[in-house]
Amino acid sequence: MYSSEVLEDSNIDIRFPLDSSEDTVLMFLCGVHGVGKTSIAKRLPELFEEIGAEAYYIREMNRKPNLKAGTPEFQEWYAKRMDWRDNSIAGQLNPFAMVRPEILIMDRIKQDVDVYTNIERWDDKEFITELAHDLVFELRQWADFYRDREGEFIHVYCFLIYRDVEDVMMSLRARMLEAGQEQRKGWDEDNIDRWIKLYQLFKYVWVKAQYIVENMKEYSHDNIYIILKKNDNIEQSAEDIVEEVRLLW
Repeated sequence: MYSSEVLEDSNIDIRFPLDSSEDTVLMFLCGVHGVGKTSIAKRLPELFEEIGAEAYYIREMNRKPNLKAGTPEFQEWYAKRMDWRDNSIAGQLNPFAMVRPEILIMDRIKQDVDVYTNIERWDDKEFITELAHDLVFELRQWADFYRDREGEFIHVYCFLIYRDVEDVMMSLRARMLEAGQEQRKGWDEDNIDRWIKLYQLFKYVWVKAQYIVENMKEYSHDNIYIILKKNDNIEQSAEDIVEEVRLLW
């Protein structure tokens, strides 16, 4: 990965998203609740538009069921919802479509569901490795979507957003007091012990997946980027992500 300083001091030709009408960028923003990934995702289309790229935000889900988050019933519904969303996106990326989206910004990925479902295994090294391989396989499936179409590629970015726990807890408690957020009050979102375990599991899995992509040739892929991004400020984080895509693509 090139730093912005290196690029500014070199003659490297940076490919901007608007330079290629054939390629597609698929972005997944992941992480435990409260880190700001949805707020960042909603800001990205406007920032991409400013550099001449057409981007669309695909929300996590259209509605939340009347179920307590974290329960098996909720997780089952959630997994089905994610499958439905991904099938819908696959249709939009149809290689034979007359017009395809240039950049799609996805709130979460399937493996987020597995993290929440298996919180008790937050320090299980074998499970962490297994889930990391699942994540890499999922990303490779998307990256290979156009494998039979010469000159067409999907560049897949998987960002793990993280944030200081004190800031998250403050944000979650404030959110639970907002009007129209009554359902969240029963979700135990501000349980700091549970949140930290989820946070650790996300981090362990994504760091392991990052290692697999960057160091294991049999699992690596030129069009996959797994990036950990700390969110101290929504606007700055969104701008940094746009810059990451501009530099790497």
